[in-house]
Amino acid sequence: MIINVFQLNSQNVESFYSRKLYPLVSHLASPIGRVSWSVGDVFYMVIVGVLLVQLGVFIFSILNKERRRTLPLHFWSLCNGMLLILILFKVSWGINYYRVPLRDYLALNAHSATRDELLQTTQDFIITTNELRRKLIGAEINRKAISEEVVDFVKEDTLLNGYLHKDSGLNIKAPISSSIVNYFLVSGYFNPFSLEAQVNQNTPWMSFPFTAVHELGHKMGIGFEDECNFLAFYLLKDHDNISFKYSAYYSAVRYLLLSVSQVAPQEYANLYQSLSSLVKIDMQEERSFWLKQQTLYGELTSDVYQNYLILNNQPEGLIRYNLFVELLLAFNSLG
Repeated sequence: MIINVFQLNSQNVESFYSRKLYPLVSHLASPIGRVSWSVGDVFYMVIVGVLLVQLGVFIFSILNKERRRTLPLHFWSLCNGMLLILILFKVSWGINYYRVPLRDYLALNAHSATRDELLQTTQDFIITTNELRRKLIGAEINRKAISEEVVDFVKEDTLLNGYLHKDSGLNIKAPISSSIVNYFLVSGYFNPFSLEAQVNQNTPWMSFPFTAVHELGHKMGIGFEDECNFLAFYLLKDHDNISFKYSAYYSAVRYLLLSVSQVAPQEYANLYQSLSSLVKIDMQEERSFWLKQQTLYGELTSDVYQNYLILNNQPEGLIRYNLFVELLLAFNSLG
């Protein structure tokens, strides 16, 4: 109740949690970030194991007459455990969902752009994307090297220093099993308990840098998904590494084209055809990769995450990712 009341005022959250308490919590957790393997994945497995045992004991108590008198105790223990996890989630990171939005911090006049603004921006971005892709012919892609370079760059970058929190725990990790993560249709995720940013090592190379910075955005204190997308573009668009710049524009174009397809289907077809053959191949490769991973687990994950976002100050659910386009257009209009 106290936490819920505190979350109502974004300025208080910004001043007392995001700028003071969260940096302290993140600093205390920084040794976890320096461990090479995913501590958070192990934590999740332990939690799931404990909950399954508790559930098993609860069911056994229902079926066993002699144990039924212990049902209230087991139920109470289960509720207390869930409450403890919720409080830990909120205190360790979750309150960041209620801080002053990045769009307000940057004074971006994000709005529903006009059709012409959307089409012109998409056309401009496609031209840049085609040119960047042409320069990447023959380039070698090493995901481990990309992860290390992204982390070093983000640590040294001074953009948004007053808004983002960085410490020695800033790192990109691989999941314990990227193959398993594939089936949940997840390219990257952030663990709010261990404060680890993790990227699926099977994620198609063209999206890998963008996904890495997106997850680091969560680690540095940004909650909203569209703002982490914008941060990824914002930090990578002028990088010296061409593959990083390409990842920024390639990812932005995918979101822009999605928006165009919803408001101007005919123009979408024309804009898509203006993509170079290499960019089209990249998009088809990524689309094919994720289609191969389609399972019931992926659908279940989407449903669960949809509700998770709604419960955490993002009533749009998964559509929140697409609001990145509004931030992109607002930023682009600044010239």
